Amino acid sequence: MKKKLITIDPSKIVSWSKKASKLVFKKEAEKELIKLYQLKDTVDKQIELVKVAIATSGKSIMENFKGVIGENVRAVYRMYGEKYVYDKDKTAELTPFLKQVTFHKVDSKSIDEYLKRVGELPDGITEKDRQPTLSVTVKKESLLPKSK
Repeated sequence: MKKKLITIDPSKIVSWSKKASKLVFKKEAEKELIKLYQLKDTVDKQIELVKVAIATSGKSIMENFKGVIGENVRAVYRMYGEKYVYDKDKTAELTPFLKQVTFHKVDSKSIDEYLKRVGELPDGITEKDRQPTLSVTVKKESLLPKSK
């Protein structure tokens, strides 16, 4: 049985991208954008499967497998988030091991109400320079391969 070779043609991806960027003017461009998202979805899923396979293989030969470092790729375990949590019912006893963190955050809702009422921002408050970012969402069913 001959194995099928998968070929990814970067020029097709670039072509889809150019066509998809005309979405504002051409309704048909949506199909090209969906192709890009389907490809991204497929690649993302395969990368996750590769991570699982690397972890499984590594743990099968070394119980405390921490990762593998190649010439151009590092696949290593990392920890995210807080290292410890504490029982809030024992705050008094744990005080030597805790640090209190307080900060102030601008209450946008109250600022908006003040601005509407007074016509200007309170002294000391300025509007942050924010740039809008175009968000593209795709219906999940659009990412599924079309049945023939």
